[in-house]
Amino acid sequence: MFRRFAHNFKAIGAFIVSSGGIWICYQVRSTMDVIQNILHTNVLDYRQKKVEYIYWKDSINQNILSSMQDELNIQGSYTSIISDILLGWWIAAQRSVAWRLLHVTEIGDKYEKRKAINALANLKLLSDWDYQMLAQACDAQTAVALARTKGCDLRFLLKRPKSGHKSKPASVKKIIEEMIKLLQAVENQSHHSCVENFLSTYERKKWRAHSHEDSPGTSLSPLLEDEILRKALDTLTHYCNIDNHSTENILLLGSLPMLMDLIQTAKNDTKILSDVFSIISFISTFPNALQVFHATGWLWVLAKWSRHTEASLALPCVKSLANLDKDSHDSVLYPQKIFPLYPPYRSNEDHKADIVFIHGLLGTIFITWRQRDPIKIEYPTMDNTPSKPTFWSNLFSTIGLNGSDKVEDTKSETPETSHLNTQQYKNHLLDIRKEELEMLGKDFEYVLADLPIAASRSKEEPYSLTGVESLREESLNKFQYSRCWARDWLPQDCPNVRVLGINYTSTLSQWFPKCPSQNMRAKMSDRSIEYMHMLHKVGVGQRPIIWITHSMGGLLVKQMLISAYESEDKDLHNIFRNTKAIVFFSCPHMGSEVADLKMPTEMLFWPSLEVQELRYRSAALVDLHLRFLQLLEVSPVTILSFAETKATNVTAVKWPVNFVKPQSADPGVGEFFEIPLDHIDICKPVGRHSFLYRKVIDLIKEVLQLK
Repeated sequence: MFRRFAHNFKAIGAFIVSSGGIWICYQVRSTMDVIQNILHTNVLDYRQKKVEYIYWKDSINQNILSSMQDELNIQGSYTSIISDILLGWWIAAQRSVAWRLLHVTEIGDKYEKRKAINALANLKLLSDWDYQMLAQACDAQTAVALARTKGCDLRFLLKRPKSGHKSKPASVKKIIEEMIKLLQAVENQSHHSCVENFLSTYERKKWRAHSHEDSPGTSLSPLLEDEILRKALDTLTHYCNIDNHSTENILLLGSLPMLMDLIQTAKNDTKILSDVFSIISFISTFPNALQVFHATGWLWVLAKWSRHTEASLALPCVKSLANLDKDSHDSVLYPQKIFPLYPPYRSNEDHKADIVFIHGLLGTIFITWRQRDPIKIEYPTMDNTPSKPTFWSNLFSTIGLNGSDKVEDTKSETPETSHLNTQQYKNHLLDIRKEELEMLGKDFEYVLADLPIAASRSKEEPYSLTGVESLREESLNKFQYSRCWARDWLPQDCPNVRVLGINYTSTLSQWFPKCPSQNMRAKMSDRSIEYMHMLHKVGVGQRPIIWITHSMGGLLVKQMLISAYESEDKDLHNIFRNTKAIVFFSCPHMGSEVADLKMPTEMLFWPSLEVQELRYRSAALVDLHLRFLQLLEVSPVTILSFAETKATNVTAVKWPVNFVKPQSADPGVGEFFEIPLDHIDICKPVGRHSFLYRKVIDLIKEVLQLK
């Protein structure tokens, strides 16, 4: 009897073991089929890649084995061994998938390539050796696509090739010598007066410096070296800004290694870095620049700095990568004065609208659209740490709510209270605070910042927000200063839009040195036509357009729309037809009284052509505004205007000047608000709960029907 039962038990056990083994094999087989089915069916020989470098793998394996042995000796658990085996299998599977995806990027069509690049960028558990091998195997187009993919690991990109004789950053003297040689070669190929002027100035300063030394050939002083370096870089930046032919010369003359040395030497100097990245953005417009950027390691540098919070450093890098990426869904070539503010990475979605920012006289996209210095306000905190009494705790006490963690106990400590757990006590206080905030949120209003002191033709405005949730949202951003709210805030509140910025140079006086080649483009009409054609090249006019302008930028938009309306080109005419809204921040529709100078003052000041065109109630500005009002009758456009009411302190003595008075800033149509800010701060919201910012967001949502 016992033998029969034992035989049955053995048979059942054998059946269970064999069935379990078959089930495990089936699951492994199914998993491998799923992994292979998500890839291209013709992917074969994915490891047959030609790489430049060979990485010795034995040392890596020895380190892995020794670390695993130490871990096994310490832990000595069966569970740890199983987890290590599973992790190793998963990493090996990811490595295999990575190589297959890389092969798809070479043989697949556009859709398959984009899908493979997104999947490749999401692989996170690869080793440094795997990243190095994949980076060597990537072609230039795949590398720039990875650089523009959100969340991609920078180890997928090649760094600058290491050279044995360059273990340290290049000296300033060496960089100056290379830059002077570059400018001399530029002058020999194509004469330019600004380059010639700098070279002659450099020779004079060099001769004067050496003439005061005891021995000829002595090195320049560090102060003089820094001055020459900055002026040489300014000259090179200006030369690249002339036309596309100049950037081609700079690239062909081998400037990229020298510029790489410069950013490594001056990596903490924002001005130098900004000028270098501006030059790189000019060079990126050259058709064959991608291969050179990939070989010299510039793709890694651009991808790294494109994630920087400083707009003057990030935006030129974003623009350069976008120009180099010819295979993306949103591929366009951004001209010199057009910058993509958002999205900073590859986007496969069709944008609902184009929002174009244009600054005013002496402004830039890196300065005009930054956040104003915030007012320091204490917000109620939700953490577990006790805080000092603040305005909010006093407010809670006044209305009968004790929101402080601090409890005054006049009684002496007793044995019954001493044993209470401190953490439980804090949790109890935190629960009380949450209840108090919920009670307060029912009838609490948060007044917006930057409220107007007067309004015309306005709707019924919400000047406050209800509830504590708005305070919590604002408190999350109070330590996150925005260097460009058009890039940081606006896409969060109005998703799926493309944000562009126009960046141009202007002067106040003709006493300042100016390039002769730019005098012909200083008129407002010439500028507007130039910018209109640039915007057309990047696809503006194919979808709804919203213009956000400051000061003279509003005049440029009005002139641009008139030129687009009168154009016989259908694509240019669509810029006018698709304009849905315009925001004017202190736009001098009727000019500025500051530009009306007396004859002696004008002879002394010698105002620039831009300033002369801003004379108060000049015939040109009056005619421009009348023609603009006639356009609004042809195609309705929503208008929102803000005017400054405070004087702007200029010069070191803080001389108060009212640049644009409310009567000049009022276009006579649309909503109009007078804000108690000066000309510089009128376009800089103090936060996302500023009345200025909320009105702009509400306008965009209303026009695009996002509400």
